[in-house]
Amino acid sequence: SNYMPCTLLGAIHIELGQIAEGQAWYAKAEARGAPRDDIDREVRAILSRLPAAKRAAIIEELMANDAVRYEWLGKAF
Repeated sequence: SNYMPCTLLGAIHIELGQIAEGQAWYAKAEARGAPRDDIDREVRAILSRLPAAKRAAIIEELMANDAVRYEWLGKAF
């Protein structure tokens, strides 16, 4: 019932560039009660630490997988 391990695994996979796996873990976290805003803040923090090229590639893949869910990325970076 604790969503924290799911958000941790989601963050790790996103940072490694394993976007689909990261999104799956974040979806599990949301199903366990993680607030979407918290997940978005975590994704934003991850992306802000990455080199520009890697950040752009991850944003592109996130938006390709779910443009509605990640529409805020177009405004954040």
